[in-house]
Amino acid sequence: MLPLLLVAEVVSPYRNHNDENYQRDYIEKGKQYQQRGISEYWIIDPQEQKVTVFLLVDGIYQATEFRGNQQIVSGTFPELKVTVARVLLAS
Repeated sequence: MLPLLLVAEVVSPYRNHNDENYQRDYIEKGKQYQQRGISEYWIIDPQEQKVTVFLLVDGIYQATEFRGNQQIVSGTFPELKVTVARVLLAS
């Protein structure tokens, strides 16, 4: 089976950064995706009103955060044209 090119996760509601949901969605899943060699994954966080894009570079994720009407930049799909606001409407 070929590795996935992109995974997008919508964060489960959380109370703070020590919350189990936050730790699972932001930390644990990222480690799993990195180990599996998934080249890009997005964390869509409606609470924080942001999208964080993680791009796998030399086996390590590099994170870039986008908010509001910023256009999300995808290293895997550079032709993609979507804003954070648009993604959050769909989530």
